[in-house]
Amino acid sequence: MQILSEHYIELCRLYVRQAQAIDNGESAKWASTFTETGTFSSPTYPESPVVGSKALSAFASRHYENHRNAGLVGRHWSNGIDIEDKKGDVLTVNLYMLIITTHLATQTVSMRHVSVHDIMLETGSGWRVHERLVTPDMAPGIAGDLPSSLPGTD
Repeated sequence: MQILSEHYIELCRLYVRQAQAIDNGESAKWASTFTETGTFSSPTYPESPVVGSKALSAFASRHYENHRNAGLVGRHWSNGIDIEDKKGDVLTVNLYMLIITTHLATQTVSMRHVSVHDIMLETGSGWRVHERLVTPDMAPGIAGDLPSSLPGTD
């Protein structure tokens, strides 16, 4: 297992491109950061898991449009990126993500904080997410009470 600083830098840049793409309504660009058969799994979205490029692009488009229709601007902030393991052309990555929402007429609020577990594959176009598992941070014992969607995210 040899993890190079270049891996870390490339992943940081990928996460920035992902955040900017989904926050700016560039759904195809967001989906292109996943492999063709990539998966996105999160208990905060009823359609989860989302599998494959077309479905990922449609998911990102709905996410952006739902925010816009509700008068919201969303921002995704990634931090605490830890490359846990490297085996050949596969990386295991854990990170934290803060999702911030601003209502166009009022205030900015933290929608949620999540832990992200990614399995990344090295492709001819660089690293891509093959499997993403999102776990919302919440108090112990309330996971069963998680709504199928949160305000502004349906």
